[in-house]
Formats: sequence, structure tokens, C-alpha cells
Amino acid sequence: METHHPGLTDGLAPLWEPGPVGPTRPFLVLPSADDPRLVLPAGRGRAAATVLHALRDESTAKARTLSWALRGAALLHVRTTELPDPPLLAAVARHLAPESVAADLVYGVHLGPRRANRKPVLAVAGRDGALLAIVKWGMNPLTDRLVAHEATALHQLTSLPAHSGVQVPRLLGQGDF
Repeated sequence: METHHPGLTDGLAPLWEPGPVGPTRPFLVLPSADDPRLVLPAGRGRAAATVLHALRDESTAKARTLSWALRGAALLHVRTTELPDPPLLAAVARHLAPESVAADLVYGVHLGPRRANRKPVLAVAGRDGALLAIVKWGMNPLTDRLVAHEATALHQLTSLPAHSGVQVPRLLGQGDF
């Protein structure tokens, strides 16, 4: 991935292996491109708000401020970073519907702090603002195992009785993409 921001490259590079796909899109990279923790789509209205809500707790003042910034980014001339779609997005589109294409999806990425178990979490929404998928991506042997364990736990939870009050997300895919 070619970008002028080394922190962004280091934190997100595994998502773009084997290489970037398609045209670039504008994103807000917070707190900065040098230390990315949250990558949000710029100028995508309801879909951007859905992605933010899926990646962050809306009850916090910081999240409300981010939500406000997303709605007003064009008015405030907030600096954006152009990023190409990662190959993973095309795989997610295929899992959602065979006729789906990555260009129809809006996504954001939560990275969290740098630590051994750091793994990107993508929230994917349709342009209409409907949340379509949450994607976790293992970036090394440890995080690969953690993501596999989470998938196993989801499979086990599907055996809960329907009246348990627990809504288990449907696993759309697992493995190498």
C-alpha cells in the first residue's frame, strides 16, 4: 500500500496484501495518520454514522463528537486521507451476495492500541446505512488463533434456544480470503 503516512501503512498494511484494489476513497484517520486507531469513511452520511456506531460506543462524549465531525466534515474542511479498497472488502462483498461489489459498500476500521493481540475490526455498511457485516482480521499467528476461537464460540452459541434472549450474529465466512 502506498501512502505518505508510515503509521497508517504499519497498522493497516496486512489488510492490503497482496495489494490495493480499485480506486481510492476519502477517510478520516483518527487520532492521526501516524497513529491510526479509527479509520472512518468521509462524506458517506448515514452509512458513515452506521460504521462509526458499529466500531465505537455512541454513548461516550468522544464518539458523539466523532459522529458530529462526520456529519460536518465537509463544512469544517477536515483533512482526509485517500485509501484504496483492501482485497478483503471484495471477499466480504462476495459473502454478502454473489452480485455484490466492493464499490457498493462503505467501511471503516478500528485498530485499537498497539499490542500483541491487535487485530483490525472492519464494520461494513450498505450505502443506505444498513450494517451488513463486522469483520475481524488476524494479522499474525496469535491473532489468527484468536479470530478462529471467536468463530468457534459463535458456532457454539448458535445452539442456544431461540427463547434465550441472546441474538447470535450469523457467521458469513471464516478462513483465508
